[in-house]
Amino acid sequence: MEEIKDFEKFYNTKLKPILSDLKLQNSDASGWRVASLIFLMFAIVCFFLSQIIVGISLLIFVLISIYKYKKKKTIFIKSFKETVTGEVIKYLETGLIYKPDEYISPVDYEKSSLFRKIYDNYNGSGFISGYSNNVNFFCSELETSYEKLPGGSAVATIFRGLFFAIPLKIYFTGAIYIWPKGDEQLTKSFVDDYYSLFPLGEVYSIHLNDSVFENIFSVYSTHPENIAPFIDYEFREVLINLVKQLRKEIRFSIVGGICYLSISINNVLLKPSFSNTENIELAKEYYFSVQLILNVISQLNLKRFV
Repeated sequence: MEEIKDFEKFYNTKLKPILSDLKLQNSDASGWRVASLIFLMFAIVCFFLSQIIVGISLLIFVLISIYKYKKKKTIFIKSFKETVTGEVIKYLETGLIYKPDEYISPVDYEKSSLFRKIYDNYNGSGFISGYSNNVNFFCSELETSYEKLPGGSAVATIFRGLFFAIPLKIYFTGAIYIWPKGDEQLTKSFVDDYYSLFPLGEVYSIHLNDSVFENIFSVYSTHPENIAPFIDYEFREVLINLVKQLRKEIRFSIVGGICYLSISINNVLLKPSFSNTENIELAKEYYFSVQLILNVISQLNLKRFV
């Protein structure tokens, strides 16, 4: 990989030429949007002047312009994701696979039991997979929600943020769940279906004699006698530090030989912008968003288990 010492140089040599080309695509899309507004304005004027045929003709041009705008916008978004985000990922960690329109499978989300509330909507983007720090991982942005009222008139978010799946070669019999303290995803009674997304076997609360950790997290496991190597002091310190550094809610589990990690983040990390396309600060957001993913993998230090 070509050595680039800082972000500004990386931006100038790699990203800026790409963003200049994308700016032209964005301007093309914006032109059709402006055209639709102009045609609409003249159509309204024609209807006021009883020029019905001319007004209808202009409305047809409005529809054509809207279609063109949406098509150009879709092309711009696809190009932005494939080039800008793809270039950042290639620079920070060669060999990673990036699929901008794919995301973590609902099977993994449900199996993890990090969020056991039944969802109505499941969306995501920015699927990244491959090896970093000798660890094979899968990651994407996810957003799940449920409808508080029929018909989707009121929707509540369950999770929005980064979701990781990291296969282990050392198999753990059973499961470990680390939830935020006070938000344990446990069914309270046999008639309680609030946390019933995925069947949860009999679990036991784990006490670690670590007051700092247990003020932030609650730990449960189906096999308490086997958890010591997986959530030792070093690993607990990693989770505590991640919470302090990111100031975000973090959840972790090991189920079926796979580690799952979620980081709740309200804003979309890798979303293309239609304004200030060449803004260096915007490009920096993408750069550090990808770097965040790789830093999390590095800090977890799961290579001892793979």
